[in-house]
Amino acid sequence: MTSARNQRSRGLARHYHYCQACAYGFYPLDAVLGLSDEGDLTSRMEQVVLDLGLHGTFEESAERFALHHGTAISENLVRRVVDRVGRRAQTHPHLGAQLRAPAAQSPSTLVVEVDGSMVSTRGADPWREVKVGLVARGEHFVQNKGRGLVTQARFVARLGDYEGFKQALTDALTLERAWECPRLVVLGDGAPWVWTLADEVCHGATQILDYPHAIEHATETARVVFGPDDAFVALWTTTVERLLWDGRVDDLIHEVEAGVFNARGASRQALVDLARYYPHQRIPHALRPLPRRRPALRQRRRRECHRHVLQKRMELAGQHWSPDRANRFAPLRAARATCGPAALYPAIRRTGSYG
Repeated sequence: MTSARNQRSRGLARHYHYCQACAYGFYPLDAVLGLSDEGDLTSRMEQVVLDLGLHGTFEESAERFALHHGTAISENLVRRVVDRVGRRAQTHPHLGAQLRAPAAQSPSTLVVEVDGSMVSTRGADPWREVKVGLVARGEHFVQNKGRGLVTQARFVARLGDYEGFKQALTDALTLERAWECPRLVVLGDGAPWVWTLADEVCHGATQILDYPHAIEHATETARVVFGPDDAFVALWTTTVERLLWDGRVDDLIHEVEAGVFNARGASRQALVDLARYYPHQRIPHALRPLPRRRPALRQRRRRECHRHVLQKRMELAGQHWSPDRANRFAPLRAARATCGPAALYPAIRRTGSYG
């Protein structure tokens, strides 16, 4: 080392060493404290800021940091930390094994839920789809006070990147030993890309249009036929729920087709679309393959993936994401949902040198 200098900040001396021959310099104290090359926070403080930034808006996160730690930080610092950690996570395709250890045993039942949701973005395209996936074992679907809950799962998310999402989902399935599973189930909302993905990644799996979406399409049709506020909408929805619950899909389609002959205009078209929709989707297998001892698989809340990954943070009113930041942020939210907030930052640091 040919030169050294000191930098003082609030009484703390940081010796800087620089080698002219190598054109390389560093602060030894930064290495001791675990600071990244770009960082101005200790690893512990960076973990705190990251958790705040993934949980609330950057402005709110800065305010909460000051409240709990007595030191003001800027919302831009929160943004930089999230971006820095997000970039680090993006460069390691095997991060999933750090977030949650590979399964020790093959599953008896494995459920894959795939969905897509639009996020407001900046640029030429004001709305872009974030694809989110969930992979969970059957034993991790439980009932709690009449509600179906998933106690443990692997989540993946990508913004507008089908191939990247496909690879991330494949990695999650591999970690859960899906290829050894005798009972693989794919739940989807009916979008064509979902079934294409299921055919490509989960060949031979039972493909199911999830129960809430099957009901939702019927309710939307009823609002067109009867009017949005008509009492018959609720009656129609109840009837459809009963027929689907009992596995009487053919009877349901027959009832819908019978209504087509008496309808006109928009009502007729809505009924035609519904009659075509059900046979096209995986409705014939929607309920019967799922045993009644696991009602959590049949009464799941709609958009389980997005509720945990997107809705609580990325779909807040007035938010507009840059595509690059959204594509870093969504996988971080998915990773957080996979391993929990306490384990997220250590898992990312375990992927290798941090900077």
